Order: sequence, then structure tokens, then C-alpha cells
Amino acid sequence: MASLDMDGPFALDGKVIQNTVGDSPGNFALGTMSENKRFAVRIVGRSDGSLQQTLLKELKRGTGQPGFFARVFGGKKRINAFKFSLARDAEAAYSKECRNFHNFGGASKLANKEHPKPPPGVTTPCEHCKTKGG
Repeated sequence: MASLDMDGPFALDGKVIQNTVGDSPGNFALGTMSENKRFAVRIVGRSDGSLQQTLLKELKRGTGQPGFFARVFGGKKRINAFKFSLARDAEAAYSKECRNFHNFGGASKLANKEHPKPPPGVTTPCEHCKTKGG
């Protein structure tokens, strides 16, 4: 069974993010928390700078939230939780994002539309699919 190797899940809330997440590079997963406390991954991502600021921007943008008709008539569950881990640098965060992307089904299973792109200056190919530059 795939593992994110992250802390959480936590409620997807601005105050929770500010009080819990550090201000360094890192990785995150956005998803839904079921009534029986199971976290279902919908999106994986990373921050090359401030993970806290990246998560706050994702929250503000409404990333992964259902559109108007789905909210009114039912449909996809709203993303309501996140997990995270800090990384030593942007390259380590990229490597973990690739691993999580592949382990959780890639673009066919996640809401991520494409393979992660490497941070500027990183030429190391994805260790899972060997693509360079995503």
C-alpha cells in the first residue's frame, strides 16, 4: 500500500496551516477525510520555498474544490484535509513529489493533470519514470 510519509491529516483551514506548517520547502497532499477518519489523496504537490505560504495560496484559490453545479447538485466531495512534510531543499521536495505522484496513480487517479515539473536548475530525471523536466 502506498504511503505519503507525511504528518497529518489536518483540517484544511488557514489557522491550522499557520499554526502547524513550517516556512521551508516541503510537500503536501490535499484530500478528503471520510467520516471514519480515512484520508483519500486527491492532489500531491510541493513548495520550493515556503510550504506554509504555498498551502495558504492553494486554500485561497480553492484548489480541488468542486465547481458551482457540483456544489449545488452534489457530486465530488470537497477537499477538506491536508498532510505535509518538510524537505531539506527544493530538489528533495521534487523527488518526493514525483514518488507520491507515481505511487498514488499519477494523472489518471489524481486531480494533478500532469507530471511534476522540476524546480529551476534541477536536471535530475524523475527516478520513477526517468523523464527529465516532467
